[in-house]
Amino acid sequence: AQHVVREAYPGTREFGDIRSLTREVVSELLEGALEMRIQVCIAGGGFPCQDVSFLNKFKAGASGERSGLFRELIRVRRLFQAGCASRGIIYLGLGECTIMTHADARTIDEQCHWPRVEMCSSGASRVRRPRSYWTSRLLTEKPGLSLCRGGPALRGRLWGPLESTEMWAMPGWS
Repeated sequence: AQHVVREAYPGTREFGDIRSLTREVVSELLEGALEMRIQVCIAGGGFPCQDVSFLNKFKAGASGERSGLFRELIRVRRLFQAGCASRGIIYLGLGECTIMTHADARTIDEQCHWPRVEMCSSGASRVRRPRSYWTSRLLTEKPGLSLCRGGPALRGRLWGPLESTEMWAMPGWS
C-alpha cells in the first residue's frame, strides 16, 4: 500500500508508526494545511488483519496485539477531527481491514462509531477481495458503486471495466 501511495502521490508525508502521531504533530500538519489553503483533510489507514482474518485459525480477535492497532486509528481520528473542526477544515476519515467475524466487526463498530461498509471489488477487478471499511461519512451510490443494506453494515460492490492482467505483475517480473 505504501508503494502505491508513493507512486501515485509523490510527496505524501508518511508516518512509519501510527503511535508516533501526537496532538502536536497533527496540529503542525493542520497549520501547514491552512497556510496552503487546504480545505479538506483525508486521513486513512488500515490495521494488521492477522488477528481477525478468517485465514488465521489461531486468530486472537479484535483484542489481539496486531489488530488492536485499530484503537490507534480511532485515537488519531479524534486528534484530526478536533484539529480540523477548530480550523474550519473538512475532515474525512477511512479505516480498512479484511472481512472478519461478526463479533470482531461489532467490537470495532462499537469503539469506532463510524458506519461500516463491507465492500467487494469483484465487479472492477479480477480478484475477489472483500474488505470492511469504516468511513466518517455515509457513502452514497454513484456510477461504479452500488450499495445495499446487509445487516449491521452496508454492503457495497465496485464495478467497472476490468483491469488488464499486465497490471498484476511488477515491471521486469516474469
